Parts: sequence; C-alpha cells; structure tokens
Amino acid sequence: MALTSEGWVDSLATGARDLPVREHSASETSDDKMLVDAARRGDRAAFGRLYDRYARLVHGVLLARVPLDEVDDLVQDVFMTALRRLSTLRETGSFGAWLVAIARNRANDFDRRTRRPSKIVRLSVLVRIRKPRPALRIEECGISFLSGVSAACLPLSAKQNVDGDLFVKTLDDDPLPAVIVFERRGGRVGYRVLGAPPDETVLAPPELTGNLEVLLADLEGLLIDQGLYPDEAHAMVETWRDSWFEEGSRLIYLVPRGFIDKVLPLRVDPVPSQMVRVFVGRLELVTPATEEAVKAAVKSHDEGTLNKYRRFLEPILETLRTDLPATREAEGHRQ
Repeated sequence: MALTSEGWVDSLATGARDLPVREHSASETSDDKMLVDAARRGDRAAFGRLYDRYARLVHGVLLARVPLDEVDDLVQDVFMTALRRLSTLRETGSFGAWLVAIARNRANDFDRRTRRPSKIVRLSVLVRIRKPRPALRIEECGISFLSGVSAACLPLSAKQNVDGDLFVKTLDDDPLPAVIVFERRGGRVGYRVLGAPPDETVLAPPELTGNLEVLLADLEGLLIDQGLYPDEAHAMVETWRDSWFEEGSRLIYLVPRGFIDKVLPLRVDPVPSQMVRVFVGRLELVTPATEEAVKAAVKSHDEGTLNKYRRFLEPILETLRTDLPATREAEGHRQ
C-alpha cells in the first residue's frame, strides 16, 4: 500500500532519475516542517502530501541501484519506514535528505540480501488462525496475507527437454498437492493442471487454447481443497492476476503442508482450534519458445516484447549467453 494525499491506494509514482537532492527554498523547508509536524500528530493527509512531493525522487534513487521490478515495492518500504521513524527525525526541515538516506540504505540492504549464494524462493502465503472464545462461544478469525523472500531448498525440481516436455520430480517426503504448467504467448494462454502428481512425472507443453478466467477458477478450487474458504481463495488468486500470468512459461505448485511446517515452523499461544497454512510456489521456465522470442526481440530492438519479460529478462539473457558457446561449436562442426 502506498500513501498519497487522497489516502491509501495501491499504486506508486514512477519515473524520475537518480538525481542529487536539490536545495529547497525557505518556503518549501518551512512547508516540510509543518507537514512533518502534522504527520507526527497522526495527520495522514499531511504525510500523503510528503509522499506526493518526494515519491519521484525516492523512485529515482532506487532505480539506479536495484532491478526495475523491485523498485515499486521498495518505494513503499522506504515511505513506511519513514512513517514509523518520523519521531526520530531531528531536523524536520531536512525530510527530503533524510528520506533519500533511508532509500539508499534500503537499496544497500536489498543488494546484500540478493548476493547470497543460496537459492532464493519467493512465496505467497495465506495463514488463517481460528482462536476459540469460550466466554462468547464464537470464533475469531484472523487472516494474514504474507509475501516474502526465503533461502530454502525447493520441494521439487523441474527440467525441460528439447521437445519442451517438463520433467517434474518431488524432492520432499510429502507429495505435492497439485502442479500447474502455464504458458502465455501474446493474447493466447494454455495450461495443464495435475492434482496429486506422482513423485516423478512428465508434462507436455500446454496447447495455447486455454482461458485465463477458467484457470483462475481452477486454481481457486485447488486452494479451497487445501482448506481455504472460497472468499479467501478468491482474494489470494486476485493478488496474482497481473504478475503471475504474464508472458512466458512457469510452473505453479501447491507446497506440501509438511514441508511448510519444516521450513517455516509456526507456534501460536494459546493453541488455536484450527490453523490453515497454504503456500503456493512458482518456478519460471526458460523454454525454447521464450528463448526464441527474446533472441528475436534483442536482435530487432523490440522494447515492447522485452518489457513483457522484464522481471526475468536478466536470467533469461544469462541462460542465452551460457548456451551460445555450445551452439556456435555445434555450428562449426556442421560446417
């Protein structure tokens, strides 16, 4: 969530390059002081005006230091950090410079975290905890949506052969509840859903004749089977609509409950009468179709197509660079 003068919204300002913090006029500095003082008293509209004033600057600072697809989330983090630490700001007229320092520190933290050699696993999680209230004979239901980064081994592996068939192998003692192979090329989509797959299975590439809305409904059904209520499953799927079903190919899977409890144990006191934990994992697949699309886009300087792969463009290009020497050697032998 980001803060603007209109209140809490779901979008962020974009643009702006990483420029030095310019010196403010006396009137702007005085205005910052008044807005900071008001925000400290709990005036969200005042902090919203500070957001509107400095969001482009923070975006530019981060854009020069972190991958593009991470910038918007980090802008949110910077402003939320500033809001929490507002009482520690000594010179209220220096809010802009203080905010830039937070942004640079946040970028440095991100850089240190992503340099870890261990495998990074991105997970979207929904946890529902039901706590009995005997005195009132009702149940209080608390729902939390969590999204984060963890260093952990995966519960499965996936390898693709030259024909595009995907070999999926379970690496955990507990079986996978379900896997989905998804592919999108332009306006066409395709997918295959396999419930309770065997420990080793081969999935053929999906035909691009599917319907995204039908897939989302199928995915909601899988989440409901794992114990979620229908409205919870629907809300969870809606958070992925614009980012999980973009151009390219990927493997989406439900994480076994036993694996969840081993990797991320959770204890609640007092002990709830019921606890539902649902993790959904995602593996990006660099398929031959993706490679060819990116190669053609790079050759023709097709920014529109490259932008469709922006989040994973760097690892895709790295894969192409790795395969290129072998391809050239094979071509030399043929000649």
